[in-house]
Amino acid sequence: MEGKLSKESTCSILEQVATDGKKRKMNLFNLDMIISVGILI
Repeated sequence: MEGKLSKESTCSILEQVATDGKKRKMNLFNLDMIISVGILI
């Protein structure tokens, strides 16, 4: 996986509870990390 960012270093999982009571998981990406590493490459 050389040259690519790992999901663990750029993403975090956020859980939200919807109005129907169901939990929804969303992946939130750390754009600052993606940009800073992209500039170095």
